[in-house]
Order: sequence, then C-alpha cells, then structure tokens
Amino acid sequence: MVKKIPKTIYPHRAEQQYAKKLKKHFSELGDYVLEELSGTLSEIDSELKKQQIREDVNVSQRVKNIFKKIRKQSLEYVGEKEVSKEAGQFIKNISTVNKSNVAAQERVKGINPIDNESWLKSYMDEKVKENVGYISSIRDETLDKFEEIVKNGVEKGQSAADIKDALVERSGISENRAAFIARDQTGSILGQMNAKRHTQSGIKAYRWRDSDDLAVRDSHAERDGKIYFYADDELLPGEDYNCRCVAEPVFDDELAAAGLLDPDKISRETNQTKNQSEELASKEVDVKQKIEKIKSTIYDLPDEASIKEAGKIIEDEFKKATSLSNRAEKIAEAQKNYEEVAIKEIVTEREQTQKIKDKYKQTVIELEDQYEDGLINVNEYNKRLSKAAELRNKGLSEYKEKNPRKSDELKKICDDMRSNLYYDNAEDVKQIFAKIRPMGSDGIDIKSHLNGSRTETAKTIANAYNFYPSEWVEKSVSYNKLKVKKVKRGFYRHYDKNSEYAELTLSGEREQAFRVAIHELGHRMERAVDGLIGIEKIFYDRRTKDEPLKWMGKGYGRDEKSRKDDFLNIYMGKDYGGRAYELVSMGFEKLYTDPETLMKDKDMFRWICGILALM
Repeated sequence: MVKKIPKTIYPHRAEQQYAKKLKKHFSELGDYVLEELSGTLSEIDSELKKQQIREDVNVSQRVKNIFKKIRKQSLEYVGEKEVSKEAGQFIKNISTVNKSNVAAQERVKGINPIDNESWLKSYMDEKVKENVGYISSIRDETLDKFEEIVKNGVEKGQSAADIKDALVERSGISENRAAFIARDQTGSILGQMNAKRHTQSGIKAYRWRDSDDLAVRDSHAERDGKIYFYADDELLPGEDYNCRCVAEPVFDDELAAAGLLDPDKISRETNQTKNQSEELASKEVDVKQKIEKIKSTIYDLPDEASIKEAGKIIEDEFKKATSLSNRAEKIAEAQKNYEEVAIKEIVTEREQTQKIKDKYKQTVIELEDQYEDGLINVNEYNKRLSKAAELRNKGLSEYKEKNPRKSDELKKICDDMRSNLYYDNAEDVKQIFAKIRPMGSDGIDIKSHLNGSRTETAKTIANAYNFYPSEWVEKSVSYNKLKVKKVKRGFYRHYDKNSEYAELTLSGEREQAFRVAIHELGHRMERAVDGLIGIEKIFYDRRTKDEPLKWMGKGYGRDEKSRKDDFLNIYMGKDYGGRAYELVSMGFEKLYTDPETLMKDKDMFRWICGILALM
C-alpha cells in the first residue's frame, strides 16, 4: 500500500498567538492615550461650552504638547524590543511546525531531512526586522490619526465624548491592522520556508492548495490543485496579501508520470545519490566499536578527555538516529484538528447565545417604553425585568447543557498525546545508548528495592530506572533500599551506605513526575556509581573556575547558592559544599526530556553522553 503524503500544515496557532499579542499592544496603547487625554479634553470641552477660550491660549499647541509626551511614552506599549521578541518567537513557531511537517512529507519518499539549515538564522533575523517595521509603522500612524482626531474635533467644537468615541473607533482599526499583519506574515513566511526546505531536499515542484473556504479569492481558487515549479519564480502560496494557501510537495516520480520531467534524468540523479550514500556508509565505523576502542585504552576510571571523546561520537549518532521532529509533527496535526473544531464551535455558540441576548435586550427596551409611557409602575417594571433576566440566564445555561463542546474532548486527546509522546521521546534517546551497553532493569528486583511499594510514584521511578545503564541500576539496587512517596517538591535524601533506606520523592503528574524521577535518580547514581561524583567535581571546577558563589536570587532560599558559568540553567551551577552537584541530575533530565536544548551546550551534552557510555 502506497503511503499518503501528509498535507501541508498551516500554523493557525502561531498566527492566533501572534495576533493576540499584537492586538493587546494596541489595545493598551489606546487605553493609555484615552486616559492621558481624558483631563485635557474635559477642560477644553468645558471652556468651549462657556466660550472662555482666551486668544492667548493656543488649543492646537496644547494638543501638540500632550501628544509629544504620548509619543515618547508609547514605546512602553508598542516598543521595538518587545515586538522583536514576540516576532522572533512567532517565526520560530512557524519554523518548528513547518520543519517537522516537511520532514514527514519527505520521509514518505525515503528522503532524509536536512538538519543543517545555514540559511535559517539570517532569514529569521530579516523577517523579525520586517515585522518590527510593520508594527512600528502602525503605531506611528495610529498616533498621527489620534492627534488629527483630537485637533479636528476641538476645531469643530465637538464634545469630549464624541472625540473619545472617534479615538476608540480608531483604536479598534489599529488592532485589526495588527491582526492583519499576523495573518499576512504567517502565510508569507510559511510559503517561503516551505520553498526553501523543499528545494534544499531536491523537490522541484509543488501543488497549490487553497484554504477551501469562502474567503479564497477567485485567482487562487483557479490555482488549486495545479502543479508549479519552484524554479519558475512565480508567486508562492501564502505570499499574496492575507493569503492562507499552502504548497504540497510534488516528487519526481509524479512529475515524470505527468510528463513534466525526463525519467532518465531522475534515474541518473537517484544513482548519484545512492553512490554517495554507499560511499559514506563504507567509511562509517559502528558506534559501539568506537566506544569499545576508547574503553580499551582506559585502565581504571575514564578521564574527562575520554568521556568527551565518547560523547562526541554519540553526538553524531544522536543527530542521525533521533526522530524528535516526528513528535512535533503529531502534536501540530492534533492541535490543528482541535483548533478547527474549537473555532467552529465558538462561532456557533456566539451566534446562538447572541440570539438569546438580543431577545432579552428587546424585552428590556419594550419594558422601558411601557414604563416611560406610564403603562406599568416601577414594581411591575422591576418584576418583569427580573423575570426577563432569569429567562436569559436559563436559556444560556440550557444551550450549553444541550451542546457540550467536542473541542474539550479533543483538547484532552491533545494533552494525552503530549504525555505519551514525551515518553516516546525519551525512548528514542535510550535506544542510542542501548547500541553501546545494556540499559534498564530487566531481571533486576526493582520492586523489592522500592520497599515493595506498588503506588503510581513507585511505578514512575521503576520506569525511570530503565533509562539508566543496567550496571548502574544493579549498583543502585545493591546500595540500599528506597523509600518513595509523592510530595509538593521532589527530592533525594541520602543518609549513608550503612543506612537501610534512602528517600526519593516525586512531584507533579505523568511527564512532570517522570522528569523529576530521572533527575532524582541522577542524585542517587552520584552515590551508587564509583567515581561519578569525582568526575562531576572535575567538570564543575573546570567550568566554574574563578567564579564566585552567589545567591541564586528571588524564589530560592538564602542558603541556595550557585556559580553561574554559561550553564543552560543557573540551577546547574549549584554547589552543596562539594558533597553533591546538580550537573549529573540536570544533565540526565535534559538529555531525556529536552535534548534539543541540552545540545546547545555542546560541552555539557558530550560530557553527559560520555558518562552514560563509559562509566
């Protein structure tokens, strides 16, 4: 059975989040301007009514002066630094969804996605700068319009209330323009990223797909389903203003079948790629053999150089073997389905509930007319008003009861998927080390070690043990038993080797509990694995040389101190007076739950991988 190529995903969530943030900026700017002008407008309004504006008082100059202050202060509401940060995250979110989506499309055809995207940083920087320019332009134009509204209003003798209404209306226009930028940029950035990633992988053409709704313009509907070549440099799907069309990859075999590409040329290119792959494979030495070679040169405990060398070997394998992008793709697809259903439900719910509210409003208007005409007294008016409100509330309540949201159920599915994929992610990482040495607790009496506990906490710890080398697990089990329980903040409390028990506690649910279990078992291994705490001290001393020990700051106890270094997290530099550190525990936690972030600190990443491989 031929595998179906996944559809190109439009990042609705990224667009909505960005639009929400931008609209919030302009809403807050509008509120600030109204508040700042409130006193001045009231004073001018009063003077106009009393016809007491003196010839020596220049109203235009007064407005100009206050807007000078407003323009300066406006940067706190729509500032370039904050907008730049938000635009960067917005573009990163699009890239994450798109990269995993393209990878999934390519894997169907056996194409290995390209990891090295040297073009991406400069492209993102350019788009961030572009977005900041758009938003700054809307801010400046908004303030120009605000000032114009006030000046014209004063000159025409409009009341303060009328001027405020005009300002509120203009503020709404600015919010809508900001939302337009979010929508327009989402389509255009997605289209350009798609094109870049497709062409880098050798995909020559794409099929135009419109968004299949009433908002599709005729010229784009005509393109739907048709094939275009990237080399022709035509308008890409998404690049036109406010466009939500997308490009689906068209592979060489389909182009050849459609008579759009020479089959002999495809065959030559395929053979060339195959020969290059075979040449690389013949040069590649198995990871396990490389690690064994390092081990054979070690007569006692591994030194730091050997650990880093082993980690570097694993890093290469790590990049090839992990399927972490697949996780993001599945979540993105599930999230898209949830959002589509949720949006439809929200629109329907608003329409239906608005009908109920409109009916109530009409009843209130009729009652007010009757009261004004003397047809009903105040008691009857209040009685009927109360009854109308009761019917409105009952109608709204009954509608929600009869129309439960399917999106709530879908959201739960998305959340469960995140939890399950979380474990799959850790499993991918574990399999790399399983090529080098036995991993996990098969055949080891973990249940007895956990004091015979059958609680969910004990099960989570037992599962977390499977992500450590079997040799380590055996040493931990033979060291002493563990008392396990659930608390607000997990910890590992060690007594001494002669103690019958040590304590290991967890906090949180599911993925959080798993994360804590991996972390606290790292502290356990510091005690159980010979030489581990010593290797950790060497690494810590090297990284934090000449750095002062400082309080970790707000949110931490006064006795919690750290040496900052360039660690990914200040917590990694914590020092317990040489008795223990947070490098092993935090390193393993990151490796299994957020490896992409850990790889940003190459030194730390290689050190952790080397320890797992050699010790």
